[in-house]
Amino acid sequence: MGPGHNSTALGPDGKTLFMVYHAWDAAHSGRQMCIDPITWTADGPRVDGPSTMPRQL
Repeated sequence: MGPGHNSTALGPDGKTLFMVYHAWDAAHSGRQMCIDPITWTADGPRVDGPSTMPRQL
């Protein structure tokens, strides 16, 4: 069950797509914004998240 919607955004490198979305915090008491890269696989797009800390890409 998700708390909102999502969107895609092109990263500053002009190539990498990111998923921007809301997720529940660990206590399910509020929402947090997540920005995670989209990885394309043979089975379709995958998002490794929700992230809770900044990532180095």
